[in-house]
Amino acid sequence: MLSSLLIRNYRIFKKIEVTQLKRVNLFVGKNNTGKSCLLEALQIYASKGDPQTINHIISSRDENWNTRTDVNTFHQSLAYLFNGYALPEAGKDPIVIGPIDDYAKQLIMSIKPFQISEDEEGRKIRIAIDPTKIKEDMIDMQLALETSIDQKRCHYIALDSHPFVNQSYKNVAKLTSNYQIVKTQHISDEKVSELWDNINLTDLEAEILSCLKIINTNISGIALVSDVSGRLNNLN
Repeated sequence: MLSSLLIRNYRIFKKIEVTQLKRVNLFVGKNNTGKSCLLEALQIYASKGDPQTINHIISSRDENWNTRTDVNTFHQSLAYLFNGYALPEAGKDPIVIGPIDDYAKQLIMSIKPFQISEDEEGRKIRIAIDPTKIKEDMIDMQLALETSIDQKRCHYIALDSHPFVNQSYKNVAKLTSNYQIVKTQHISDEKVSELWDNINLTDLEAEILSCLKIINTNISGIALVSDVSGRLNNLN
C-alpha cells in the first residue's frame, strides 16, 4: 500500500505530492483540476505500466493508439502521457509515479534507446544504450517507451511500427497485480460477473452483504442472472 504519492511529468502534473495516504482516500476538486489524471497515474502504477492499461487510458481520451501504420500519429498518442504533451528526448524528463521517498518503489516511464542484436541461439535481443553515447551510424537501433521499477524493466512499447505493425506491444515481464478500477461509465456486465464469481460462496460474500445492508437493510442475498438480451440483473 502506498503511504505517500509522487507524480512527476504525467499529463497536467509537472510535479504533485500527496504526503500521506491511508487505506481509503478521497480526492476532491473542481472540473479539470487533475482528479482523473491522478487516478490514471495510480492505475499505471498498479499495473506496472502494462501496455494494455496505457492503451485503455489513451483510447478513453479518443487518442489513436491503434494507428500503427502512421508512426507520427502513434508518437502523438504516446506523447499525450507526458507533461507538455510531447515525447521527451531519450533518457530525459521521465514520468515518475510512486512513494515520495522510496525510490526503489517508484515506477519510471521514459524513452530509452535499444540496439537490436542476436544471442548465441540466434534470438533477437535488445540491449539498452546509454543515451549520451548514441551515434548517427549505429545500426538496428530502436527507441521504446520503457517502464521500470528499481532499475528493473517491467514493460516496453517500441516506437517504430516496423516490424511490429501487427504487434501493438511487447510484454517483457510477466507481471501480475491485484487492483480494480471502476470508472464513471461503470464496468462491463462480464467483469461484474467475473468479480462476483471470485467471492461467491466465500466468507467475503457475507462481508459484501453486510456492507450493502448499510444502504438497504432489506437486502438478504445477491444473484446475477442474464435476461434474454444477455444483460445482467440482480436478484435481492
